[in-house]
Amino acid sequence: MAACALLMLGAVAWAQESDDGQEELDFSSGLGAKVRLMQLEAAVERNILWGGEIVSAVEDKGGDAGGLSAILAEMKALKDEVAAIQPGGGEEAAKEFVDIKASARELTREFKVMARSMLTKEDADALRKTLKGKDRGEWSNLGGGVDSFRREYNAERVSEALGILGVTNKELVDRIKSGEANKGAVMKYVNGVVKGMSSDEKKQVRTALKERDTKRAVFGRALAQNVRFRLLERLNQSVERRLERADEFNLTDEERVRLEERRENVSERLERIKGHMEVIIDKWAQKKTANIEGQLEKLENRTDKLTGSIEKKLLSENLTDKEKQILEDRLVKFSNRSDVMKGKLQDRLDGVQEKSNKMNGKSGVSGGVGGGDEQ
Repeated sequence: MAACALLMLGAVAWAQESDDGQEELDFSSGLGAKVRLMQLEAAVERNILWGGEIVSAVEDKGGDAGGLSAILAEMKALKDEVAAIQPGGGEEAAKEFVDIKASARELTREFKVMARSMLTKEDADALRKTLKGKDRGEWSNLGGGVDSFRREYNAERVSEALGILGVTNKELVDRIKSGEANKGAVMKYVNGVVKGMSSDEKKQVRTALKERDTKRAVFGRALAQNVRFRLLERLNQSVERRLERADEFNLTDEERVRLEERRENVSERLERIKGHMEVIIDKWAQKKTANIEGQLEKLENRTDKLTGSIEKKLLSENLTDKEKQILEDRLVKFSNRSDVMKGKLQDRLDGVQEKSNKMNGKSGVSGGVGGGDEQ
């Protein structure tokens, strides 16, 4: 009973207030996507505010904050990119979310490393205390409105989960929307529903849950493809932009040299990843091609065998006109069906080649092996 109950409880997805490592899966819902985009935009905005205060502190100490300002400019550009993502964009919107979140983390890490070298430990501790105070005060409303959307999304997901369990509870759903019911209350209710189920009902629910989770897993795998490559591309573009605006940010010669070295490093890593992916894509295409060609060969052999058998029977002199007509109709029907199947297999074969070309060098490594894979 306990194991089964845990499986059933897994049906209830719950959007957290912060990063839980699975936010991109919420993009399968327009409402879930809106919640995650609002959270990301608020997080980036908070980093920008913190960064602005740190830049001011460095400048007040007579330091050169040009490098920090350049990174902040990139962060502001990311915030604009988040605002431009359409919540209903599905997989593409989720990929943009994943890429921007990873870029924001990388820029934040780079900013922190640079800032540490410009502030004493005492100055940094005092500044951190001041900024945390602002987080609790004037910046506490960042992302205002996201809570109501998050509750709405949680209500949507719980309603979906209850449907899988074969029950409805409008009162519970309404309480989630209003904020009166939390995840614990939902889990308690679901546990009670599970305990009242028969073995057959539990089996049906497990099957439905597996189907749903399989779809989410496919969505998740599609998002995970080439994440590292896309991140390096974005970092390369970020470094290029900062170098182009070096004079505007009064970057020192040392900072310019460091950015040049980083650009070379990122470019080398991009080339290595691209070469590695080309090998993977080629192996995938070869395996798929061999599989489809094998199916075509089997179909050809089966077609030859069956048509040969029917044609042999048609040569018999003992057939009545009716029997002969039946065999001729079977031959035509089978030949037509065989041609249709051959056409579908050939289309799949052409599709593998087209996908391989698109992913592998012809248009850059931007797709992903496995998304929409042929069966």
